[in-house]
Amino acid sequence: MPSHPETTEEDPVARFRRLIRVEPRGHTSPGIQPTEAIIPAIPGQAPRPPQTRTLVKAAAIRRWLGLLTGRASMVILTCLAVLWLTFFGLGMASGQPFDAAAASAIERTGAYVLRLSHGDLGETGEYGFSRLPRPVLEILPEIVGRSFALLFGALALAALLGLPLGLWSARGRRALWSLPIVLLSSIGMSLPSFFVALLLQMLVIRLTQATGRTVLPVGGMGWDAHLVLPILVLAARPLAQIARVANVCFAEILDQEYIRTAHSKGLTPAWILGKHVMRNAAVPVLTTIGVALRYSLISLPVVEYFFGWQGLGFYLLKAIATNEADFAAGMLLCLVAAFLLVNLLLEASYGLCDPRLRGQGSADVRRARGRIGDALREIPEAIWGIVRRSRLGHLIARGRDEDGLPHLAEVAKGMRLEELDETRRMPRRLWARATLGNPGLMLGGLLVLGLIFLVLFGASLTPHSPYTTRGLVLENGEFSVPPFPPSETYPLGTDLLGRDLMSLIMAGARQTMLLAALSVLGRLMLGTALGALAGWWSGSWIDRLALALVEVLAAFPALLLAMVLILAFNIRNGMPPFILALSLVGWGEIIQFVRAEVMRLRPAEFVESAAAVGTSSIGIITRHIWPNLLPSLVSITTIEMGAALMLLGELGFVGIFIGGGIFAELEWMAPLFHYSDVPEWGSLLSNVRTYARGYPWMGLYPGLAFFGAILAFNLFGEGIRKLIDQVGVHVMRILNRYTLALAAGLVAAIFWIQGSTGSIVAYQQNARTFEGKAAKVDIEALTAPAAEGRNLGTLGLQVAAEWIAESFERLGLQPAGETFTYFQPRRRDFQVLAAQPVLQLNDGGEPLRFQEDFNVYPSRNTIAGHAAAPFRFLGLGRVRSYTQLGYRYYDLEDLDFRDQILLVFEEDMFYLDQIPHGGALVIAASPEVLQQHYALSPFPAGGREAPALWVSEVVANRLLEP
Repeated sequence: MPSHPETTEEDPVARFRRLIRVEPRGHTSPGIQPTEAIIPAIPGQAPRPPQTRTLVKAAAIRRWLGLLTGRASMVILTCLAVLWLTFFGLGMASGQPFDAAAASAIERTGAYVLRLSHGDLGETGEYGFSRLPRPVLEILPEIVGRSFALLFGALALAALLGLPLGLWSARGRRALWSLPIVLLSSIGMSLPSFFVALLLQMLVIRLTQATGRTVLPVGGMGWDAHLVLPILVLAARPLAQIARVANVCFAEILDQEYIRTAHSKGLTPAWILGKHVMRNAAVPVLTTIGVALRYSLISLPVVEYFFGWQGLGFYLLKAIATNEADFAAGMLLCLVAAFLLVNLLLEASYGLCDPRLRGQGSADVRRARGRIGDALREIPEAIWGIVRRSRLGHLIARGRDEDGLPHLAEVAKGMRLEELDETRRMPRRLWARATLGNPGLMLGGLLVLGLIFLVLFGASLTPHSPYTTRGLVLENGEFSVPPFPPSETYPLGTDLLGRDLMSLIMAGARQTMLLAALSVLGRLMLGTALGALAGWWSGSWIDRLALALVEVLAAFPALLLAMVLILAFNIRNGMPPFILALSLVGWGEIIQFVRAEVMRLRPAEFVESAAAVGTSSIGIITRHIWPNLLPSLVSITTIEMGAALMLLGELGFVGIFIGGGIFAELEWMAPLFHYSDVPEWGSLLSNVRTYARGYPWMGLYPGLAFFGAILAFNLFGEGIRKLIDQVGVHVMRILNRYTLALAAGLVAAIFWIQGSTGSIVAYQQNARTFEGKAAKVDIEALTAPAAEGRNLGTLGLQVAAEWIAESFERLGLQPAGETFTYFQPRRRDFQVLAAQPVLQLNDGGEPLRFQEDFNVYPSRNTIAGHAAAPFRFLGLGRVRSYTQLGYRYYDLEDLDFRDQILLVFEEDMFYLDQIPHGGALVIAASPEVLQQHYALSPFPAGGREAPALWVSEVVANRLLEP
């Protein structure tokens, strides 16, 4: 039987060897030294004199001092930048313009640092049960301890499980049983933290229901079993990352010659593992732990919020939502300091693990991290490599040989013409192997095509309208209210408004994917431009500034930074705040890749030739370097889509989604339902924490949509990367004027489809049903004198109600009121005016007219009474509050205006119930309120009854005139 020819495809292990270049360092037993670690002595060389040794030690000390000084300076600058970003973002979120917020942030940062030097971090009322102001420095140690217990517990668990799993799968890398570990690591890195938390919580609830015993607490605080679920969720992604890197790293080391030599010498496996394998794998594994810490910091607020664990992440979300800038700044400094300290310790440990890294700067560490990042993206190739190297793979290959397929050497032997034909067919075979033999490209491509189909046609294929709400439903003689569980009518169930979840997911795919794509485009533009400039002028101030910005972005948790920026840019502005925020948050990895590639390509001959003929630097970057970066950037774009979707999902979980949404009180004293009237995946997750335990489908299916989309783009990106590695420059053949024209046509088709389907079509259909003449008839009937303004207690209210009921019957609406009518009577107590009120100003001016210059104010309490006193203008602004025994109180106890009439704006009338006052004049925002008829409240104000009237701006100006 002819021998099987060797494949020219690069092995995953060889790929990883080229990426991280793990080399033996001589950590061996006596007599077993790798060739690279042998340093032969030079005959006749004398030892160094004492003076030389002293100079060497002094130089080493100076080098270390320089490194420590540089790192300390970077830590200080990073903390200052984080403080400025916090004050700037919260300042803009409170309504300040950009320039004022920037200037104010500088002042507040300086004042905060000055107070920090005296041990004063300000006060906050957001901590504890009473909401009374407490010093931030007093409560920080307790909060920090809770979060650090989760963080470092999760990292320890991930390391303790990930390293053995990686080693076990590396030892069986040629067996199919190692395939599940590699596959699970790919899935683990695509799972959003809120989705993992939901799945574990549902599992524990099901186990508790099945066994009748409490298995684990599903939420709350406690230094006992309450720690288990949060630590497991927080450890999920680090575990997947560490297991994957350990698998690839150990597999590369176990194939080294010095490992085989150690086995041949009879050394025990434990000795080889401890002295050779573990020490050679220490640097990449430690680097992965540092990267995992950054992702854990991103997920920390989500995990703590989901389980009600009151740590840094939990209170950071509250502080940002309530604009507690000092409290947020103090907690962020703790997270940033922890991140920077761990990274400093990791950098120091590299020299202990590898003597070759001692004294080297952080640039080498960044290159190592970049290589680890490439290794993490080897998962699909590794899965295919395991199958190919397994017995099944050999049987498949042997079966091909036994089927009689001739080898290239036999076919081309002595046949020059057939050899030429075979050479022409090689690109086809190369493309076939790089596509059909690429599981990441095939599976990820199918999933991405499904997402594209959903984006283009999902809105027009929905089984129900995503904009239609359903309330009380009569079915089989029984009434039911939403949310409805999954059924034949609603395959995925409904939300609390009765909207079909399947329709919301299908219609919301377009909005979600478009937002992610535009965010990634912004990241690419920013990261590519800055990376090219920094790489071309490496070592310049541009390079140093770009790297400093990357350090700041890495230290600031991405979820919190995105949240601050979105609120700063005004979440009510729709998509633009999200695009800007996500673009500014996620460009750090891109700039590092582009900078490294530009630095690698700059010494190339074609670049030097372009410079020799007088091409400018910008021309060289755009015409020569950019085409060489484009294939890799295509792969990075798809992977960044997964990262953007991950961030969008976590933002939606904490209530940050397009437009900010609306709060609806569906039941009295029930939690408010946060929703958006525009279909979008993130908004479907904003109520998961509140309602998922009772209605799990409301969080399960939107979370599954995010997970599937993230996994699709991750797999597809890895498949593209492998395609580029195997085909190389041939990919550039795809990028020509024809493909660009095709892309332009696709974009035009997408915009045409978007204008012909989805929300626009629904709005158009609703608009066509509107009849102006019919609406005019209804308006005339409801505003006719016979309706008497439809006030309570009048016959006109009954006339208007009957007219509306007749209109409902003509439209065929289902009666859901009392005795199957359209009416549901409710008792309402109210007061009416016994006489026309009078308002008189003693300024000698014209008398004031009722319902022109003033009107009764519909307060929550009774407003009857008489007051004659001087007036005072009162503007309260933002009022501090606290909660006690379920009731909210405001810090207004010291105010007393019993002998005065207050002139206030409408928004301040809410607080006057707690302020003794003789009367109130409320400035009307529009003249219409002065002409309306009001039903007045009959409820007393607890001994604080005082007359209250609307007044026009003209009357207010008369009062304020000196």
